[in-house]
Amino acid sequence: GMGKTVVMLNMAIEIAKRGKKELFLSLEMDLVQCLQRIISKLSKISSRKIQQPKKYMKQSDWEKLQEIGKQVIPSLKDYFYIEEIVNLTVPQLERKIKFYKKKYDIDIVFVDYAQIMLTKEGKEPSEQADFAQISNALRRASKTQDIALVVGSQLNRKVEERQDKRPIMADIRNSGAFEQDAAAIIALYRDYVYNPDTESPNTL
Repeated sequence: GMGKTVVMLNMAIEIAKRGKKELFLSLEMDLVQCLQRIISKLSKISSRKIQQPKKYMKQSDWEKLQEIGKQVIPSLKDYFYIEEIVNLTVPQLERKIKFYKKKYDIDIVFVDYAQIMLTKEGKEPSEQADFAQISNALRRASKTQDIALVVGSQLNRKVEERQDKRPIMADIRNSGAFEQDAAAIIALYRDYVYNPDTESPNTL
């Protein structure tokens, strides 16, 4: 509930603006939702307005969208590739990264999110060894294709049992292999989720 997908999309947009080519693989959010988030970010129009335009959009909002469509989106089209994909197996991920690297020379891949990938046998991961296989494949793809890899992850429920809800590395679901293979781990925390009266509602 911290908004990892939105944060990853925002990162991807900012990176594309800087001229880096990237692939965003969405395993959870469908393509329409992703595009709505991207348009919201670029236009600074709330997602609620974009999702329900007849109810909330004003003329000024439509004008902003037209401007974005004419100027910003065309400038990103050669840098930002996005796919909605379900039942992604480890071999499929590696083939997809190789394809985009060879054809478009991508610099970075976003995967949202690791725990709903499938093993190389096509089964849902359940044991530590399954998650280790996925984590190893991600690391291997990053190194062999010379790309940066940003991977979203859910947390386990232990964080909800603590008084301090700020996540730690051990809160990553089946965290062992991911902790070991990751070069850096960024944990998201929004205080307003637990404290509606917080003085910093928009601070991560």
